[in-house]
Amino acid sequence: MNIRIATAARQLNLFPWLVAASFLLLSISLDTLAGAAQETPPALAPVPARPATPPPPNLTADQAAERARQQTGGRLISIRPRADGYWVRMLSARGEVRELWIPATSP
Repeated sequence: MNIRIATAARQLNLFPWLVAASFLLLSISLDTLAGAAQETPPALAPVPARPATPPPPNLTADQAAERARQQTGGRLISIRPRADGYWVRMLSARGEVRELWIPATSP
């Protein structure tokens, strides 16, 4: 059946017009799909992250690590500053990883 349509189109000199029309329809449909894919619904828009501010100067990272060592007796893995203290990760003698909150304002 497709051969008959193509043959009839060639006989009537409609073939160039059919090709142009099919390319036009294809480009319009692709533009429509691309536009729909780029739109992000407001509910799914990314929320900007709040930057971590360093803790007050009354407690340094070294002091927070030392407090965590005194509490657990382990080795320091990592320390992350936050606005009001530090999250300290320690490795215990048994091989357990513990995460402690060390507030910046504690004595």
